[in-house]
Amino acid sequence: MPLVNTNLDKLNFSKLYKKQVKNSTFKSKNSSDWDKKAKQFNENILNSPYIKEFISKVDIKDCQTLLDVGSGPANISLQLAPKLEKVYALDYSLEMLNLAKENAKNLEINNLITIHKSWYDKWNDVPNTDIVIASRSMEVKNIKKALKKLNEKANKKVYITTKVGGSFIDNEILTALTLAAESGIDVRLIVPGIPDKWYVYYVTQSYYKVLLEAGVKIYEYTPGFIHAKMYVSDDNVAVVGSANMDYRSLHLHFENCCSFYGGKIVGDVKSDFEDMFSYCHMVTEEDVKSVKLYKRVMQIALRILGPMM
Repeated sequence: MPLVNTNLDKLNFSKLYKKQVKNSTFKSKNSSDWDKKAKQFNENILNSPYIKEFISKVDIKDCQTLLDVGSGPANISLQLAPKLEKVYALDYSLEMLNLAKENAKNLEINNLITIHKSWYDKWNDVPNTDIVIASRSMEVKNIKKALKKLNEKANKKVYITTKVGGSFIDNEILTALTLAAESGIDVRLIVPGIPDKWYVYYVTQSYYKVLLEAGVKIYEYTPGFIHAKMYVSDDNVAVVGSANMDYRSLHLHFENCCSFYGGKIVGDVKSDFEDMFSYCHMVTEEDVKSVKLYKRVMQIALRILGPMM
């Protein structure tokens, strides 16, 4: 299938990353924190399925050296070490590096070299290697600088993974919409102007403020209730089906959707949207500010219970 042109190349991922780190519950740990957790961490990850999955993706053909950044006890690099000439484990926790040496000794591996440095230290004396990996270790302040460091040390390949979950990204849908709008992408939502369930309507309205502040355009369909679940992206992709943009539809219910890539039907779905805009009221910040206090309180309370509705 040919690649679909999107607006991804317009996104400033470095800027968005910094903003998300600031807004999230993410908190970086210092070396002493990891020193305390090192022993337990080593035991927990030793037989982790994740390590096997990561290693299965690493192609070491025609490669002799590897740099493992944020290596911890080097559980990944040590499994690759027998097939390589030299393996470097870089970490800012001395206890992690001590465990890496101990693990290497237990496995009778003698080509592991440890480097005590952090992402923020100078890497002038860190050797270049054929492969550079950073497994779940890129919790940094500046993602652009970190990626640049990895690229500069890699002769052939870079492999990275990052953690995604409640501790870093919350309300995934809300995040996706606001980040896209803040990057200059035209994001528009059509929601019912006359709801079938008042409490669901209140929950929907509780998100208006943050969406509008990010630049998302919200339209309420005034003739009545609207039950359509349709999505259009970049004039190339469309989705039509039964799934709402909520927790229940995406994680609990059995929904059916059709995805369309290119072709006339994508244009037809877009035309439906454009026709509906003329029947909608475009929500403004003044609309949000005019909501009475008791309704705001109810919106907040119902939003907490939203996933159960």
